[in-house]
Amino acid sequence: MLYSSPVADGKKRQDEATHWVALGDARELSQSEQQALTMWLNTDPRNLGAYVQAKSIYQSLNYRKTSCHEVPTVTSSLPQPSRRRFMVTAFAAGFAGLCLPQKAHDQFVMRSRGRQAPQHYIWNGNGVTVDARSGAYFSSYNSKNIMQVSEGRIGLQLSLQPTWISAGALKLRGKEADFDIKLHDQTIILSLYAGSVHWLRGKLPQTIESPQIFYFSNRENARTELIASSPLTGDASLMQKAWRNGQIILNNSTLQAAVEEFNQYSDTQCLISSSTLNQRKISGSFDLLKINDFAQAVSFLLGCKAKYEKKKILFYV
Repeated sequence: MLYSSPVADGKKRQDEATHWVALGDARELSQSEQQALTMWLNTDPRNLGAYVQAKSIYQSLNYRKTSCHEVPTVTSSLPQPSRRRFMVTAFAAGFAGLCLPQKAHDQFVMRSRGRQAPQHYIWNGNGVTVDARSGAYFSSYNSKNIMQVSEGRIGLQLSLQPTWISAGALKLRGKEADFDIKLHDQTIILSLYAGSVHWLRGKLPQTIESPQIFYFSNRENARTELIASSPLTGDASLMQKAWRNGQIILNNSTLQAAVEEFNQYSDTQCLISSSTLNQRKISGSFDLLKINDFAQAVSFLLGCKAKYEKKKILFYV
């Protein structure tokens, strides 16, 4: 029996994505072609990523100029991050099970953050916070709010208008809800602070209520499943949402966990010299962008030493 390799599968997926991008850019897809594209996008969550990537490459090389509308300005109090624009003909087709029209033509803008402070935006009346080392694609039209979380953590405060969100293989729909969604290895973590959202399990939408944390599987070639959930108390919600304001609240957390969090926001990286020191516990509220203040607090609270080098802080005993 012959088996296809991951490399061969990836090449095939890339070729199929390129085919659909080129065809959709040359002319409007027929009904049967649109249905075939929708089926292909829904077959494997990796197909959507390949399609978006192929569209980006196709446009950046300027093979063909497609008519498009201007992307509206996204308000922000901080300097704008770099952006890439996409005319994604069938992006919304992946949300067909969530009652979007099968034919959807939209324009998308990428918002991403490096090792930087979380960034706040207003998107079609919704509040959005993009965390460090995170990114998402946002639709630019007011008629349909569609987002794909590509990596990291995104905070959302949804208004009255229905919004569709995709993260990995997980598809959500909601309005008047406040939550964070985070891609973490093979798990998707949804921290739902207020309101309710619907998630698509197979072809049936399931309603989940706040305040709770939900853990979904995010494995390749597998349907998304709800793994576990736990309630969110008022104090826990405040701790969970602190990152949106550039803060971290540690409650008897290990030094290792705290360091991993801080390292996401700064080019200066913290290192720990021993496994014993890794597991020492620390509590307190800190500014995620003031890593030197954190290092001084660690030295005082744990009675260890901190060695400062170029873009490196080493904790040792």
